[in-house]
Amino acid sequence: MARKKSCFIPLLIVICILFSACYNYKDINRVIFVTSMLIDVDENDNIVLYTDTLKPYRNASESSEKGMRVMYKSEGKSLFEAVRNMNLTSSYVINYSQNKAVIFSERAAEKGLQNYIDFLNRDQEFNVRSFLFIYYGDIKRIMKLAANNEEYMGSFLNEIVNKMQTSPRTVHLNLNDYIVNRNIGSGVTIMSALEVRKEVLEDKIKLVGGAIIKDEKLSGKLFLPLGLSYNLLTNKVKKGTLEVINPGDKEKLATLEILKGNTKTKIEYNKGKIQLIKNIKIHASLGEVQGNMNLTKENVHMLEKSAKDNIEKYGVLLFEEYKNKDIDLFNVSREIEKKYPHVKIEDILKNTVISINAEVKIEGSSRIQNAE
Repeated sequence: MARKKSCFIPLLIVICILFSACYNYKDINRVIFVTSMLIDVDENDNIVLYTDTLKPYRNASESSEKGMRVMYKSEGKSLFEAVRNMNLTSSYVINYSQNKAVIFSERAAEKGLQNYIDFLNRDQEFNVRSFLFIYYGDIKRIMKLAANNEEYMGSFLNEIVNKMQTSPRTVHLNLNDYIVNRNIGSGVTIMSALEVRKEVLEDKIKLVGGAIIKDEKLSGKLFLPLGLSYNLLTNKVKKGTLEVINPGDKEKLATLEILKGNTKTKIEYNKGKIQLIKNIKIHASLGEVQGNMNLTKENVHMLEKSAKDNIEKYGVLLFEEYKNKDIDLFNVSREIEKKYPHVKIEDILKNTVISINAEVKIEGSSRIQNAE
C-alpha cells in the first residue's frame, strides 16, 4: 500500500504541472486582448481593421492588476490578412477571445458581410456571442471618441445592449444568431445601428434603431420608433412601455408598463394568397398619467383599446412599408417553408397580407387610483 502511494504522489505532481495554465504572470503580460473591432473598406476595396485593446500588466509580488489601452489599425485584401497584419505592429500576441463587439462601417456593410463572416465564424479564437453593429458616420469620429473614453468600447456596447434587451424599441443580434438566421427563409436580419451624436457636453455613442441586412448586404434602416412594432410582431417584447392617449385629457398621454408580452404567428395559404396572422397578448399596468384621469372601468377599457389600436395600426404600416421595398422583414418565406414545404409560390411577399389581432389587459396600477 505504501509503495502504491509513493508512485501516486510523483504522478500527481507531474499532472498538476502539465495542466496548469500559466506558471506565473509572465504569459498574461505578453498578451493583448481585443475588446471591440471595427471593420471598414477603403476606396480600393481593401479591408481596414481597427481594434480597441487592453494590454494587461499583473504583478504577483504587489498583488496588483494594471492595464493600458492601445488602439490598432491594419489593412489587408481580406479580413484574415488584416488580422494577421495587425500582429506586425505589436510585439505581443493580439488575442480576440475577449472581443465583445464587431462593428461594421456603413460602407463595409454595403459591400457585403459575406466578406467577413466566414473568417469570424471559422477562426476558433472569436466569440460567437459577440454582438454585431452597423455604424453610420465618420470612422475617425468614433475611434477618437473610443480612444478618449475611459470605458472600453466593447465593454460599453456589451453592457448597453444587455441593459436594453428589455427595451421594446431596440434590436440586438449576436454573431451566432446571424450565422443561423442568414440561411433561413428570406435571410433578412436586423442588427443594432450606432451613431455618434453630440450630447450636452460631449459626443456619445448611441443605439439608433436597427440596420436591415438582406442578401448579406445593408439594405435599409429600422428607425428607433419603429423598433416597438417590429419587436411586438416578432415576439421580442417582454417588458417596456406603451404610450397612449389619456382618455381624461385628450391632449395628454398615459404610459402603460408592459409586464408580459407574447406573440403567436400563424400562416394560411389558399389559391396563391397568403395571410400572415399575428396574435399579440400584452399584460400591462398603468405606469404614469399626464393630466387628470379617473381610474374607472370605462377609462381602463379606453386605455386598453387605444393600446390595441396603436399596435395593430403601426404593425400593419410597418409591414406594408417594407413589403413595398421587397424586404421580407418578418420572414414570411420561412413560415411558408415550415407549413407548406411542398408548395412552390412565386412572389411570396407580394401575395401576402397581414392580419394583427392585439389584446391588451391592464391588470392594475400603482398605489394611486386616480390622477389629478
